[in-house]
Amino acid sequence: MSSQKRVLVLEDHDDSRRALTLMLRRKGFEVTDYDCCEAAEQHLTACDVDVALLDVRLPGRCGEDFGRELRQRCPKTMIVFVTGEAILEPLKEAVPDCFVMRKPIDADLLLELLECFDSKTAYGSTMGKQMDNRAGPGNM
Repeated sequence: MSSQKRVLVLEDHDDSRRALTLMLRRKGFEVTDYDCCEAAEQHLTACDVDVALLDVRLPGRCGEDFGRELRQRCPKTMIVFVTGEAILEPLKEAVPDCFVMRKPIDADLLLELLECFDSKTAYGSTMGKQMDNRAGPGNM
């Protein structure tokens, strides 16, 4: 089994998805990416990702709904919603222990957040919660 963190990227904007995927792969993450939730549904039963980066507004099924089901089925998967929405609290309430980052993504902050997450301890990291409080708009 690989020691790399496995990351699922769900983003319907091709340029954003490619840039995010490329950056994460260059940093050593094992990345699987999709442009819609339907294509990624196999991961809901396999629970084969450590981190899910989910755009909220997607064609068809929304990322929030996908994230809610992923949390129920795969409770150790870190969920990070990526959104342009101004109000973040409904996402945090809908999916316990999720993180929310505003677009454009702060790449350095995202990498720091992913590095501090450990699926064995799940959300026990105090650093993870500190990151959540800083998850505002960035440079990506």
